[in-house]
Amino acid sequence: TESLRFDDIVTIHLAMSAASRASFSMAYLLTLDGVVHAAARTMHACVDSNGRPVRMPTWLLDLAPKI
Repeated sequence: TESLRFDDIVTIHLAMSAASRASFSMAYLLTLDGVVHAAARTMHACVDSNGRPVRMPTWLLDLAPKI
């Protein structure tokens, strides 16, 4: 595929791809005219003010894919 250019208008597809009690991952696809140009995944953790893991809020867990 051809490289993206600075002024290209891309579509970003975003979905929660996995979740546990205290963390979740997000998957991203960048497309231009229906062609995938990039894919990525980020991991996120729910922590308290001391940086310790805490349970993910119910509303966020409800967004997770059901397996």
